[in-house]
Amino acid sequence: MCENVLRVRVLSLLIAAVLVVPATGFAQMYDDELCVIGADCTQQPEAAASTVDARLGILEHAILEEGPDSVLFGPAGAPAGVDEEGAGVTLRFVEELTVDEVEEFERRGVEFERRDGEPIHVGSIYEGRIEWATLHEVAADERVERIEALWSPAVFSPLEETAEKVGAAQARAHPELDVDGDGVTVVDVDDGFDVFHPHMFRADGGMYEWHDEDETGEFTPGVDTVEIGGQRYTLEVLRSETISPQDPQGAEVEEEGEFRPDRDWLYADINSDGQRNVGPDEGFSESDPAYGEPLFVADDVDANGQLDPGEKLVRLDTSKFKRVVHDGHSYERGEDLIHASAAQSSTYHGTSVTSILGGGQQGYHERVGLAPGVEFIGYAYRGDQSQQQDGESSAQPAVVSALSDAIDSDAALVLHEWTDIVSEPFDGSTNTEQAMDDARDEGVLQVNPAGNLNDSGKHIHRDVDANEVLQLEFEIDEGFDYGTGVMPYEALYLSLFWVEGNDITATLVGPDGDEVPVDLEPQQTDGFALQAEYQETERGTRHLMMALWASQQGEPLPMGEYTLELEGFSHPEEVTGRLVDMYSSWGRGIEWEDETMDYG
Repeated sequence: MCENVLRVRVLSLLIAAVLVVPATGFAQMYDDELCVIGADCTQQPEAAASTVDARLGILEHAILEEGPDSVLFGPAGAPAGVDEEGAGVTLRFVEELTVDEVEEFERRGVEFERRDGEPIHVGSIYEGRIEWATLHEVAADERVERIEALWSPAVFSPLEETAEKVGAAQARAHPELDVDGDGVTVVDVDDGFDVFHPHMFRADGGMYEWHDEDETGEFTPGVDTVEIGGQRYTLEVLRSETISPQDPQGAEVEEEGEFRPDRDWLYADINSDGQRNVGPDEGFSESDPAYGEPLFVADDVDANGQLDPGEKLVRLDTSKFKRVVHDGHSYERGEDLIHASAAQSSTYHGTSVTSILGGGQQGYHERVGLAPGVEFIGYAYRGDQSQQQDGESSAQPAVVSALSDAIDSDAALVLHEWTDIVSEPFDGSTNTEQAMDDARDEGVLQVNPAGNLNDSGKHIHRDVDANEVLQLEFEIDEGFDYGTGVMPYEALYLSLFWVEGNDITATLVGPDGDEVPVDLEPQQTDGFALQAEYQETERGTRHLMMALWASQQGEPLPMGEYTLELEGFSHPEEVTGRLVDMYSSWGRGIEWEDETMDYG
């Protein structure tokens, strides 16, 4: 007898009213003149914000100079939609465009993302693609306020909190409160969604009796049957196994043949192959309940932990997903939702999060989400994410599309399950943040992860006195420990932020003592390449973003201690630094020396 094992990673939601979303900067423009770090900008406007963001500058250099296989993009290469011709962007205009203006900008190299033939936008913020050849011409148009890359260099997925802390467990204990989320739509922007996961179906397919074929008076998996369409099929266990980073092999694994009604599912093994078959490749269609072989929960009426004679099975049928959107295609329930899982490169985090929010079958299982009555619209990150081992990836979250969809669908909230810690000024100035504000004004609540930086070594905060030289150090060792191997570091991203208007100069000192001035021209040494971009946001945040990657494909970054020397402080300043590598996500990887913890 064979059993399926369905692994459920214990994640959960860290919900806070803190915006941690992407934004960044490009070379700052003042009347067509470049104001580089350290230059005399005193004659220029005090708060002239950059029009094009820093990510786009770094992306433009990497893709045009080194191509989609640049070391800077990690093992997966450039995400889909980023190539030598152009890249996905959001564009903020002074006001909403007319039909004629949309056509004009399209003639000038902007391709607007569309839904039902209409450009997707939230207020004056549009999502689309722009050609490198016309980027700077479009950016100079007085109707354009800001252009930002959809691409984020490293997207982190949040970690776990519990239902008890938000009161969901207590609410479920009192069904008379009627607060299970019925009638509520939630939009989740996440890595991807498995539409076949048993947690994501409702127990609305009717009641079925099971047949005690061996006449033992108790349920025997692999022997006892269920009758469907006049024919009996053997019932097999689809086990739920809990795993966690602390116990990756599974903390709770029952003996083979054991069935736990409060956690596991049963399925009718129609073709007797010992596994639950799902999806169009196995001959199932959009109209088939639960998109595969019949799937059931047990109605353990007396809650004694076993399926007794007379207790029935409840069939799972309707998906909790209204639709899943990936790479611009909307997979709709009742039309082609069954094809959504195969189209996505990763589905583990989005499935976990939607399950935490509204998964499971309340009244039958103990593992149930916060509000199991909700329905979901899932927006999967665009392109090939190639999850970098522990959940970090280069990605293009389709935020403006998701927000527009949420408004049109009368969604209650949008959950932004991604964080870009290295290229976000955290000051509310970005296109993404402005679009969130606009959506909130339309009545759609925005929920954003605060992050898990505390013990990661990726954050540093320093107070600087006037005329002081600030030294920020980080170390690159032999690589990231993963399993039994070590993955050498080939690239990292680093950002510095300050707000008091100091025009500082920066120098990177490598492990061999070589000093590399940080300016807006690409730098090349024997061991690494350095690309820097600078922006000033409309709220006055100064942002220097750097990308550091190995000079030779397949070679690691030089190991040892690196020092960033910052000088030119004419008055006291607070400087914040963040860095990320390609592998460690929220864990320990490349780290600041003397990191800052418990800040903010």
